[in-house]
Amino acid sequence: MICTENITNNWYTGNDKSMLLVNAIFRAGGAACLLTTGAFPQNKYRLVDVERTHLGHDDAAFRCMGQAYDPASDSLGVFLRKNVGEVAAKAVRMNLERLGPRVLPLKNSLRVALAKVAFSLSSSSSFSSSSSSAEKKRSLEPQPDFERCFAQVYPHAGGPAVLDAMQRSLRLSDDKMRPSRATWASHGNLSSASTFYAMAFAESQPGGIKKRDRALSIGLGGCFKAGTVVWEAERDIREVHEAWT
Repeated sequence: MICTENITNNWYTGNDKSMLLVNAIFRAGGAACLLTTGAFPQNKYRLVDVERTHLGHDDAAFRCMGQAYDPASDSLGVFLRKNVGEVAAKAVRMNLERLGPRVLPLKNSLRVALAKVAFSLSSSSSFSSSSSSAEKKRSLEPQPDFERCFAQVYPHAGGPAVLDAMQRSLRLSDDKMRPSRATWASHGNLSSASTFYAMAFAESQPGGIKKRDRALSIGLGGCFKAGTVVWEAERDIREVHEAWT
């Protein structure tokens, strides 16, 4: 499997700020991994589960980013809207609602399910139907403890706004966000390769990855997509990658 990002074809030469932002945050990079059905001593991880969510039916999500023609500069560019962080958090939340029951401990899933029922009954008369109240209700609603269920979490390093939104949505600590924030700070937005750079960062740290540790990778794409992968370490992993020397 090969993941790459190349901004050459989408380099924007005009003055539209929503399109110039892409020139500033995206970088060229790549990552590759070998997937096999066999069990070998050198294997790093076992693929536990995957989930994909597409919000193309939602107009706000579909239009939060994309390619457009700028007549002022007579060139094509990729634009990013201000709501991209909110859309990303929504896509990830919907994705994990489907993935969670398959990969989270049964005790955790049952506790959240019961808490959601109790929360819904107790709060049904406490909030109005306005969008702000709905968002407030969503922020208080019980959810799985991703902080404790996964040893590592690798949110897509799409930029500070995206990382902040996902940290709030999943209620992750700064320590859990460190690999993705380091990827953004050192390499920028590498698109689909970002999560592998974050994984390599964790493997390169003094403690590395421990056998049986579970990791949650969260990737994002335009118009708008979210993909999650759950990995489980097959052995202790301590390898300093070239990107992090």
